[in-house]
Amino acid sequence: MRVQTKVEATLSSKGQLTIPKNIRQLLNIKTGSKVVFMVLADGKIEIDNADNLQSEKDVQNELANYYRKYGQVELEETDRMLEDFVGDWVS
Repeated sequence: MRVQTKVEATLSSKGQLTIPKNIRQLLNIKTGSKVVFMVLADGKIEIDNADNLQSEKDVQNELANYYRKYGQVELEETDRMLEDFVGDWVS
């Protein structure tokens, strides 16, 4: 992954970070918004607006609805569906 923007923040004595304004704007987060920290396989951390992510339950419901509508599908089709449902969340 290529870095487009690098911004620093300082951890307070209470363990708090202030997310810089330009990052808050990119994530569309405001006071009271929830954010999600995701630890990737390579140990890097991603942060996103929690409203942008589908929950695991949402994905399960979407898959169940698809199976009810179309019946059994091939593994490759299931992989494609999962990519569509979770998008950038897993990349």
